[in-house]
Amino acid sequence: MKKRADVQQLETTTTSGADQLREIRNIAETARFIDQLDPEAPLTHNLIREIHRRVVDGLIREGDPTPGSYREQEVAITNSAHVPPSWVTVHPEITTLLDFANASKPLHEQMLQRDGLVDPDESAALRIALTTGVIKAGDLEPIVPGSPARRSRFIRSLRERSLLQQAEEGPRFYRLSLSRGPLAPRLIRRLDALGYLPRMLAND
Repeated sequence: MKKRADVQQLETTTTSGADQLREIRNIAETARFIDQLDPEAPLTHNLIREIHRRVVDGLIREGDPTPGSYREQEVAITNSAHVPPSWVTVHPEITTLLDFANASKPLHEQMLQRDGLVDPDESAALRIALTTGVIKAGDLEPIVPGSPARRSRFIRSLRERSLLQQAEEGPRFYRLSLSRGPLAPRLIRRLDALGYLPRMLAND
């Protein structure tokens, strides 16, 4: 019995080692596949599924019974408090991710939306403020249709979150709040990445 157990343990170890090597090769080959893709081409569900198929191809321990397909059953992670999303939500959540990745918006706007700091309408309002320097409630009518009171509430929400501040032009004029609030650290990181910060502040 002990000899049989030893043989089984050896087979398990050998299989696990071969599986790990296969996984490494799959990842390397998939990386080369990605490098050959057109960087201007949009991300799609088909591409996501193809990447998945290539990564898990032939694997045992980390394999998948349906490589290249979104799962259609609930799963759990052993010894983990994390609960994976329900299989019912996988496709719509990836659709949301693809929409975000393919959006033709500046990176800083995408990051603000991704972090949940602004919604698309608020992002558009901040873009107008960035472009024009100063905005009034009336400038936002295409984005926030309806009554002036609705636009006032919209602006008040941005001010309370330190995204807009009152401008010197008057009490009903507003500009981006760049010296404080959530925009400031992102602006500083972007300036650092572009090499515009003094050496004493860079990478701080």
